[in-house]
Amino acid sequence: MHSQSANFTMVDHMGATPEIQLVYKWVRFCRKHGSDENYKISDEEFVFWEELIDLVKANPSLAWATIVEIANDLKTPGEFAYLAAGPFEDLLVVLADQAVDFCKSETKALHMLLPYVWTGSMHPDTREWVIKSRAFLG
Repeated sequence: MHSQSANFTMVDHMGATPEIQLVYKWVRFCRKHGSDENYKISDEEFVFWEELIDLVKANPSLAWATIVEIANDLKTPGEFAYLAAGPFEDLLVVLADQAVDFCKSETKALHMLLPYVWTGSMHPDTREWVIKSRAFLG
């Protein structure tokens, strides 16, 4: 498997950067549990959930690149919901009023993730953008 993004190249799992390893873990997690709305995250899975949330707080640019890379490998609405309702939503909150400009270049990932984020904690400008974008995506 070979995939490229602006911030990293993914060739295989062996010797991959921590962010790439995180992509693999997330894709496996989402594919395994994306169709089960009642699934409770295991302790092992919660660790890499927290790793991505920590990356969102520490390095939003790298977190966004990682989220996009994960989203590019997902297929079902349930898979996108796991990613959107956690790390992507947190990224939008962390970025506050800068979220719109920060994220708008990755339209495919946005179209797949925006329907599943909760807007309650977001900056008002970001919340308005998410709501308008959802309406546009229809």
